[in-house]
Amino acid sequence: MNYMMRMSGTATLAAVLAAHAWAGYIFDAKVIHSVPGQNTAQEMQSTVRYYVDGDKGRMEVIDGRFPALSNTTYLVTRDGGQTTFRIDPTARTCMPWDIESLMGMAPGSMNMVTVNVSHLTVDTILDEAGPETLGFSTRHRKISSAYALDISCKDIHQTTRVKQQTELWVAPTLVEKGFNLWINQQKIKTGNDQADAAIGEQLNRVRGTPLKQVTTTLTRKTGGGMKITRSSREIVSFKRDNIPGALFEIPANVPLQTPAPAGTMAPGTNKPPDDTPQPEGTRQGKTTR
Repeated sequence: MNYMMRMSGTATLAAVLAAHAWAGYIFDAKVIHSVPGQNTAQEMQSTVRYYVDGDKGRMEVIDGRFPALSNTTYLVTRDGGQTTFRIDPTARTCMPWDIESLMGMAPGSMNMVTVNVSHLTVDTILDEAGPETLGFSTRHRKISSAYALDISCKDIHQTTRVKQQTELWVAPTLVEKGFNLWINQQKIKTGNDQADAAIGEQLNRVRGTPLKQVTTTLTRKTGGGMKITRSSREIVSFKRDNIPGALFEIPANVPLQTPAPAGTMAPGTNKPPDDTPQPEGTRQGKTTR
């Protein structure tokens, strides 16, 4: 009996240690944004590395160019992508990260700008079993959307017709919230909440994490020619491993800074304030279909 109990205890301990040893995920991805027809040297290409453990995630640039990041900076989330921080240990800076602000869509940077989306259509044109990729079964999906984007600022008015097709290969079993650090950077943003929700609802119908996403966008501004852009994000290597918790920490000697405009973070602290006044933001216009 004692022997059996010892064997049972040993097996339980071994299972716990094995689960701990495989607690996290590490993967590398290729990110490319290009304008077909231009010199390939003007493509923005990068190799990035992600660490995921439960709700926590970290992203580093391994090679190439990535918007507003370098090989000395990294991104961290500890709450499943709800808040993300850009950290530069060399410059001792840390601030909230918002990919929309880099694209000129942040509420504070679009004050007094009205964004309307009209003639919106969103359709799933393909949803099928995809190939096994990196050891994961996948769903292969294609989403097509089209809309007119009207941007007004005082006396300036610009209308852009947009057609977009997004192709995804989604691994339904990868559901840890830390993967949102990767997923959130693939979200399509128009600048209008209602349109973004309609497009996102189609993209997110299959639960899981995209191992690859390719988006082709055709845009035509009033009085201008057509522009075609293509972006792709693909996980190229993937492994499970034990990840030190320190990778997801904000260094003690790197205080949080307040980005412009002020009002999102308390400077010089490692926590957001309890009561943060919200800056006046984009006046969301209407969405019509």
